[in-house]
Amino acid sequence: MVVVLILLIGEQTTCKADSWELTEPIRSTPENYSPETLIKAGPFSLEATLSLKQLNGTAASVWIGRDLNFGFDGRGGRLFVEGSLVGQTKMLGRVSDHIRAGVPFRFFARRDEKNQLEAGLGDTVLFSEQNVKGVISEFVFRPHRNRMSILSIQITGNLAPPPASRPTVIIHRQGDDNCHTFRIPGIARTNKGTLLGVYDLRYNSRRDLQGHMDIGLSRSTDGGKTWSTPRPIMDMGEFGDLGQDQNGCSDPNILVDTVTGEIFVSAVWTHGKPGTHQWVGRGSEPGLGINQSSQFMVVRSTDDGVTWSKPENWTAQLKNPEWYLFAPAPGNGITLSDGTLVMPTQGRDATGLPFSNLIWSRDRGRSWTVSNPARTDTTECAVAELSGGSLMLNMRDNRNRRDKSDTNGRAVSITTDRGRTWKVHSSDHGALPEPVCMASLISHVLPDGRLALFFSNPDSKTSRRNMTVRMSLDDGNTWPVDKQILLDHRGGAYSSLVMVDEVMLGILYESSRADLVFQTIELSEFGL
Repeated sequence: MVVVLILLIGEQTTCKADSWELTEPIRSTPENYSPETLIKAGPFSLEATLSLKQLNGTAASVWIGRDLNFGFDGRGGRLFVEGSLVGQTKMLGRVSDHIRAGVPFRFFARRDEKNQLEAGLGDTVLFSEQNVKGVISEFVFRPHRNRMSILSIQITGNLAPPPASRPTVIIHRQGDDNCHTFRIPGIARTNKGTLLGVYDLRYNSRRDLQGHMDIGLSRSTDGGKTWSTPRPIMDMGEFGDLGQDQNGCSDPNILVDTVTGEIFVSAVWTHGKPGTHQWVGRGSEPGLGINQSSQFMVVRSTDDGVTWSKPENWTAQLKNPEWYLFAPAPGNGITLSDGTLVMPTQGRDATGLPFSNLIWSRDRGRSWTVSNPARTDTTECAVAELSGGSLMLNMRDNRNRRDKSDTNGRAVSITTDRGRTWKVHSSDHGALPEPVCMASLISHVLPDGRLALFFSNPDSKTSRRNMTVRMSLDDGNTWPVDKQILLDHRGGAYSSLVMVDEVMLGILYESSRADLVFQTIELSEFGL
């Protein structure tokens, strides 16, 4: 495995905590240019002096984050704005009223204390939008079939260095290790301090089940600095005389029993059913048989993840035969403070509708109780123990495919009786935006006795990008903007969090840089 240290060196720039400035002009470039900073939440101001070589419909523009593109040079000689923030492209007036070819002009963008965003040319505001909150992950000055001179840029506000400056360990790049793609990470720390990363080994393509895929493992004994060569730990081979591409295993969950040290890795296995998906139609059906339903499979290790048992089929003891599907939720399970083992799970009920719930065991995993669903039309979920001993289930919600309003957000429920009954949490639908994607949630007791929750997901309502880690010190009731860290503004999808040690957080996630990367965050970065 390769340790990749990415540092951004600003030869043409200067940057302070609250300001950034281009110190050397960039003349007549055909390439995109991005200032080496990002804007955190709150007010900011950007002013730039630019010029364009020509004005003939080349669509030169400035991207403000990834949700708004302000165009100087649109078709028909019109200024325009586009992007998910505005929906359908809007025309703003004639280019010739504001810009002449080869002549410098002033472009500005700013956000005030009330989160109103304005942009314009000269001294004229040409676009305004209310309620534009959160991180502006980048500005991109984009010539687009033109040449742009960038004579000056000044940015003020609550600034931060770009996330690419954080050390990154590449776990897998597409095509490495004779495997097309690694996906669906889960990570945990063993009692001996070893980090175990699990994931899908998708040998032939990025596609979901059904296909040739196994559950893979990488181990790190030095806090995530280096990792062992990936190897499969759950492989159903050519079971039933069907090919590898009809015996795929996917969506791993890893659970460490901190009382005994035993490690459980669970996943879903589909036998046969080529061309199907377990979440769609008859890809998984009512019943328990391997030719009917996707199966709930488990492998175990009692030697710190060095060797693993043969796959065990838990379907009959867990799944209601009337359900279409019952499966682990990818990521990690937990051992509660009283020793109870808890694993987040998901399924499709007797009508085929998705739900999220959990399973728990008080006898070290010999038997398990299946909870009631916390919510319906939800799927992949993460569980954490709160300060009073209750459990929080944080869920991917299919309603967010359509809902991009203020009520977009993770579904969140809590239980005080191991899932027999559930109550909607105050942070439900609104506190944690999502584009409909798996996320991770863990809890950790700080040295001063406070309990911290850490949450990771792509911080966007529209696309899998802006991979962000947040911290809450009040059982998830609030997630302050000054306690969030952006890791990857260009990408980020599935993720899994782990405490590397008492003061270091780790994250294994799908990144714009590679299939899977591992990064660490000192808890002091959250202001602790």
